[in-house]
Amino acid sequence: MIKKIKFYFAWHEKKEKSFLEDMSRQGYRLVKIGVFQYYFEPCEPENRIYEADFRSFDKLSEDEYLQLYLDAGWTLDAKIGGWYMFSRLDDGEPAVLYNDMTSLKAKYQRLLILICISGWPLYYMGLFIIPSYGLIGVSGYVGLLKFIIYPFLFLHFIALVKIFTLYNKFSSKLKE
Repeated sequence: MIKKIKFYFAWHEKKEKSFLEDMSRQGYRLVKIGVFQYYFEPCEPENRIYEADFRSFDKLSEDEYLQLYLDAGWTLDAKIGGWYMFSRLDDGEPAVLYNDMTSLKAKYQRLLILICISGWPLYYMGLFIIPSYGLIGVSGYVGLLKFIIYPFLFLHFIALVKIFTLYNKFSSKLKE
C-alpha cells in the first residue's frame, strides 16, 4: 500500500478527482482516505471515474444510501466522516453522481450546515472568550489558544466563504 499526501478541500473536487483518476491510470486503486491522506494499492491500470459525495443528516440509512450508488454502477472506494469517494470504470457514458442543479445545491447546503455547526465553538472562543483576556501581553494558556485558534478561525472562514460561493453558484443557476 502506498500513501500520498495531498491538500485538497471541499472546493477542490475537480483537482482531487483528476488526481485520483491519474493514479488509477498509473495502476493504483484508492482503498482508504484520511485527512489529506490517500492510500492506494497496486492494480492493473484502469480508466476509472471518481466522484465525491458529502452526506449528513440523511433520512436514509447508510446501507440504503450506498445501495442507491451501487445500483447506479458506482463502487464505494473510501470514506472519511461524511465524505464518500465512489468510482466506476469509464464506459464512455456520462458518469456523475449529481446530474441536476437541485441535488448539487443540496449537497453544498449540507456541507454549509456542517461547517457552520462545527465552527460555532471556534468563533465563540475567537470572538468572545479570548478577547476578554485582553489583546496585548497574554502568555501561557491564553497565548497558546490565540496562537492555535486564530489561524483555524481564519481557515474556517475561508472554507465557509468558498462553500457559500459554490452554493450560491448552483442557486443562481437554478433561478435561470
